[in-house]
Amino acid sequence: MPNKPSLPLDELPDLPPRGVRLEDSSVLKIALSTQRRLFQLKEATAGFGNDTMLLNNLLPVELCEDLSPDQRIDFLARFFSAEARRYERESVDIARAHRARVAVVAAYRGIGEAKEPLDAIRELGAHITGVARPWRDHGVRAKPQSALQPPNWVRAKMDNLLDYMVVQDDTEPLVRTVVLFYQFQAIAPFVTENERAARFFLALLLVREQLLALPILHINRLLTLEREEYTRRLRAVGAHGDWTAFIAFVLDIIDRGAIETNRFIESHRVCLESISSVCRKLLPRVYTPELIQALCERPYCRITDLVELGIAKRQTASAYLHELAAMGILRMEKSGRDALFVNMHLLEYLGR
Repeated sequence: MPNKPSLPLDELPDLPPRGVRLEDSSVLKIALSTQRRLFQLKEATAGFGNDTMLLNNLLPVELCEDLSPDQRIDFLARFFSAEARRYERESVDIARAHRARVAVVAAYRGIGEAKEPLDAIRELGAHITGVARPWRDHGVRAKPQSALQPPNWVRAKMDNLLDYMVVQDDTEPLVRTVVLFYQFQAIAPFVTENERAARFFLALLLVREQLLALPILHINRLLTLEREEYTRRLRAVGAHGDWTAFIAFVLDIIDRGAIETNRFIESHRVCLESISSVCRKLLPRVYTPELIQALCERPYCRITDLVELGIAKRQTASAYLHELAAMGILRMEKSGRDALFVNMHLLEYLGR
């Protein structure tokens, strides 16, 4: 049942969509191709062998990939520098980005712990918005001039969304995922950050369907580049019940996002191997696999990090990092009485 475009949320139909065909031959063909692409990404993730490193580094990249290369490097430098400084004096955009990464990792772990889906989504909202009670369910208007929704409207729509998430039917899993992605955006369940939350929700759904290994899918830039077309197709679902065009469009975005994410994983692997090779060649006395992992876990490293990881005592850890900086492998930055050591090679790879 189509929605009134003038009231896109107030009369949002429940799932599953009634009286419309979600899957035609063209959609199923695209879904099959996208499944293959996601399988390749899943294999690349497994082959990399360090989920923590990917979550630490690639989630922030997704948050800033709609910026220019110089802006991305600046954003990532500020992000990881703030993290190394234990979030002292971080700017508003960096604080939001840190909350977003915490949100996704927490929700991802919730899936692994078989947490109730509603609890995982509530936790996602609490982290990403910075609000303990993130639901937009207290008589708040969805948009200016739209009708005031009943207080329990969001909860009721989310309950319906979750019912559809767990129902067993013959809908192709990727198609069902896109339908859930649409509904989440239409509900806009949180007081703020709904667009960003929707992208993460999509990645988490793909993990839940075992189509992704990690909730990392670089689609932010693609959606930004095609925002006008995306918005048009999104509205056409509510106005005319045009599901197939929207599903095909989002599947194509997922397909291309998987290619982008795979490229970042490969770049990260090349960077890791390059730093390992240089360090082994120039400073064989210092080199250990554990040290290289620590230097690439995040672009910014402190002496304390090596001590806490059990790689070396403080004096030895300091000597290692200063020696690597003297050889140009790291760059040292003063931070009060402490020193930060920056893996510029990794930072530039992430910012490309």
